[in-house]
Amino acid sequence: MLAELLVLRVIHVVGGIFWVGSHLFNAFFLFPALERAGPAAGPIMGMFAQRRLFVVLPTVALLTVLSGVRLLWITSGDFAAVYFDTTRGLTFSVSGGAAILAFLLGIFVARPTAMRMGAIRQSLPRHPTSRHVHGSPRSWTRCSVATPCSLAS
Repeated sequence: MLAELLVLRVIHVVGGIFWVGSHLFNAFFLFPALERAGPAAGPIMGMFAQRRLFVVLPTVALLTVLSGVRLLWITSGDFAAVYFDTTRGLTFSVSGGAAILAFLLGIFVARPTAMRMGAIRQSLPRHPTSRHVHGSPRSWTRCSVATPCSLAS
């Protein structure tokens, strides 16, 4: 049991750091830099796809959520109602619910939206002097973030 808790905590903490950290890095550093790069951003995003970043991120998010659910299961004594009456139980359950909601919105709303935007972008004619023909990565971010947020409210 102790080994299981240790492994689950490592997966949960490291996965959570990677999941949240990668999204913060993308929002505050990568997408603004790609926006300024203009058309040169295309090959960079292609390299991310080749390195399977868009498979790794959802996988890490899923492992983080599943390890969190298992940790809650163990620490709550098989989801005993009395545990959720405590401040700790309420905090963990609300936080877990928010993480599950974020994961589901990312998988079922943001990812398909980004895929459609990428397909539309590829179908647009290219003009060598205009860097805004295809839209900017920042506008992709706004749309992919705004869409799940507007659906959640």
